[in-house]
Amino acid sequence: MEAIPVVLIGLALGGGVVGVLVWAHKREKQRLAVWRGIAEARGGEFLEPSGSIFKRKPHRIEVDVGEARVLCDTYVVSTGKSSTTYTRFRAHFPLPAGPVFKVYREGVLSKLGKALGTQDVELGGDPDFDRVFMVKCNNPDATRIAWSPEAKQLMLVNFQDCHISSDGDEITLYGLGSWVDGSRIDAGIELVASIANADLFGASALRALPGATYSKATGPWQARVAPHARVVLQATQVEIRPVIQPSHWVGTRASTQVARPIERALSFTINAGQVRGDVPEGYLPPDAAAFTPALREATLEQSPSGELRLTWAHVEHDSEALMAGARLLALVAGTGQQGVFR
Repeated sequence: MEAIPVVLIGLALGGGVVGVLVWAHKREKQRLAVWRGIAEARGGEFLEPSGSIFKRKPHRIEVDVGEARVLCDTYVVSTGKSSTTYTRFRAHFPLPAGPVFKVYREGVLSKLGKALGTQDVELGGDPDFDRVFMVKCNNPDATRIAWSPEAKQLMLVNFQDCHISSDGDEITLYGLGSWVDGSRIDAGIELVASIANADLFGASALRALPGATYSKATGPWQARVAPHARVVLQATQVEIRPVIQPSHWVGTRASTQVARPIERALSFTINAGQVRGDVPEGYLPPDAAAFTPALREATLEQSPSGELRLTWAHVEHDSEALMAGARLLALVAGTGQQGVFR
């Protein structure tokens, strides 16, 4: 008779384990259905879990929002005998030269650190956001551009228990657990996309170029191609795009190809109509004077192989200045050299 209670206890425990497994299975099916539905509603791609039980790749979503591609997945952090699951949202800036920042809820330790002089940048425009969150960054001005009013509200309403950061290339938002709340997942996608789509690199000016063909950022998640515009002037095609220079500053560059090469490289600067440097006589035709006043902190270069480019020492957000630069290149590439290199 003593064995009966033991058997009953065993059955109860076994039934409890089975119940937990059944609940977990239903929960996982529900989660997959929610994630799949979000991907389909946004025209994105849902990737099913794959791999063996020991090398399991979790389900994930890849979706384009504006010019950003957002990757949403889960990952596990193991510490000894325990493990913790997080839901994560990631997107890349169009160029790996965005602001570096960390944003998280202000707590007791962060308040103490703040009192001792730890950096906490106020982004402005939303007192509640500045009060709730600690912001650390390397470039306050660029970080303020990245964090639009909509992004601040999304963070404030949905993600006070989460962390979001940028290393200048990748933006990452993460929070505890494997989320099944569709509205919160949608908000996470919108938040990182909003930051990635901020006009840090002059995309609005490229889109505003009259007569130009604009190509938005494209490519797979880990190999995005920056946005650019092409315009044809005097039968010369000029391409304009943001670029990262070897010294790590970001500028805007217009470039084209000259049919006739030269013997030595040329390089000179143009700033508000002032041309400085070793400019061969007749290289800039008289009509160039109509375009150079609109150019500031720009360098015009031509290589012996015939590449002709104009590079601004900053991101140029003025579409009229960009068009003036494109017209100058077309002029030099066409009529400008006919009387110089015969």
